[in-house]
Amino acid sequence: MPGKRHVRLINLAKWLVESAWVALRLFQERCEEELLWAAEMIKIKAQDLKGKEVRVNTSLLYQQTKFNLQQEKSEGYAKLGIPMSSVEVLEINSKITAACKSEDQTGGRDLVAKIKKWIKESERNKRCIVDYGAVSVLAAAFESFSKTCLDEHVSVLEEILSTLTLLFPLAGEALTYLGSASSMHCMVWFLKSGDLSRRRNTVLVLREVISSDHRRVNMFLEIEGAIESLYTLIKEPICPTATEASFVVVYHMITSASAADKPIQKFVDMGLPMREALGVLDGLCSSDYGRGEAYNNSLIFPVITEFSVSILWKLCKNEKREEKTAFVEALQVGAFQKLLLLLQVGCADKTKGQVTELLKLLNLHRARWECIDSMDFKSLKRPF
Repeated sequence: MPGKRHVRLINLAKWLVESAWVALRLFQERCEEELLWAAEMIKIKAQDLKGKEVRVNTSLLYQQTKFNLQQEKSEGYAKLGIPMSSVEVLEINSKITAACKSEDQTGGRDLVAKIKKWIKESERNKRCIVDYGAVSVLAAAFESFSKTCLDEHVSVLEEILSTLTLLFPLAGEALTYLGSASSMHCMVWFLKSGDLSRRRNTVLVLREVISSDHRRVNMFLEIEGAIESLYTLIKEPICPTATEASFVVVYHMITSASAADKPIQKFVDMGLPMREALGVLDGLCSSDYGRGEAYNNSLIFPVITEFSVSILWKLCKNEKREEKTAFVEALQVGAFQKLLLLLQVGCADKTKGQVTELLKLLNLHRARWECIDSMDFKSLKRPF
């Protein structure tokens, strides 16, 4: 091809992509490597790209059980995993919104599956999907399909939840859509189902929703079967990730100021052991996600100490049994010395007040029930 015509073709190709008339992906699928390199549509030199394409096609040759050489066609640069464009994201967002309006479950599910496929292809695709609003569109679609008959829209709702788990952390409008009444009812309905994958994806998304706004806890608690479904996930764990997410949701439920008594009473009545209740924080620290949250919280270690002292303080101060079993068991495991050591080392004012009161209460019974050798703590100053 003459030089001038070649330059004009390159400039035209650039203009078509820059003006969004033609998607970059289409050029990369259909054009020769030399043109793509000259038009700055690929970062790999044409010669290197050809070599890579040969290696990919050779690999495919040995992977296919039935291979017909005459039917083999080059798929160009797209075969090597090219990034998607903003135009494609905006286009599929529009199609998903249209599918919601027409209640086209099949079409909506296929579109969501396409987004999931893009996400898995590369981290760059994931960033593009997030940057151009696909997360909010998916969340809005979930709310839309959850407003009508759930039985008819199970497949698309499942696909949306599965895709959203790949886009954490969720934020903004997405959480608003997922925190709506219809969305929350749908998630509880999924939690009560027998499908393990569905329940896992649901509790992971629910963790994002509940953690973002405590006001949604009350809405969740008002839904029939919500607490029971979480209790089942803890008692009959699916996987460590789902269990950890369940612990997070339970934690927010029992620490919600406006709804504290109801979930606690229900969990106790259902037989949730104290060991598992204390295991909420331990469960959070059993995964990379939970430990990451803990490390990012500069108050995590004071909080652990505060909770431990607070639990012991509540059990001992409110002991109404004549035999005072709480004092006996606390003294037998060395609670007095440990609390005294904490007071010497230092702690928050609220915790210090509880420690001081506990020491006074326990000191009344030390002579009869303490089983720890006092010489082990001879260097401590004892004001009692």
